[in-house]
Amino acid sequence: MARKFSLESLLKMTDQWTKPLADAGRKYTGFTKKLQTQFNGVNKGVEKFNKKIRGKAAKAGKASMVGLGAGVLMAAKQYVEFDDALVSAGAKFKDMNLATKEGQGTLEKLRKKAREMGASTQSSAVQAAMGLEKLAMAGFTSEQSM
Repeated sequence: MARKFSLESLLKMTDQWTKPLADAGRKYTGFTKKLQTQFNGVNKGVEKFNKKIRGKAAKAGKASMVGLGAGVLMAAKQYVEFDDALVSAGAKFKDMNLATKEGQGTLEKLRKKAREMGASTQSSAVQAAMGLEKLAMAGFTSEQSM
C-alpha cells in the first residue's frame, strides 16, 4: 500500500510537516535560550552571594585574629606584670639573695604560692605577688610570707 503514494502526495505531506517541525525547532531554540539566560542570571546571583559570604568570612577571620592577638597580648602583659611584681617582692625580702641558687629556688616557691593564691582567691596572681612585696616591706621573711 505504501507504494501507491505518488511523489506529489509525498511532497505535500513533507511540506505539511516541514513548517510545524521548523516552528517547533525555533520554539525549542527560543526556550533553551531563555533557560540559558535565566540560568546565567541565577549563576551571577550565586557568584555575588559567594563573594559576599567570602568577604564576611574574611572579615570574621580577621576579627578573630585581632581578638586572638589581643588575648595573647593581654596574657603576655599579665605575665610581665606578675613577674615584675614577684621579682620586686623577692628583692625586698631581707633573707633572700636573688643572685644565688637558693634565692632563685625561694623565688620559685614564692611564684607558685602567688599563683596558688591568685587561683584560689578573688585576687589575681599579680595582686598576690604585690601582697608579697608589701609583706617583705613590713619585715616578714620569705618563709613567713608563704
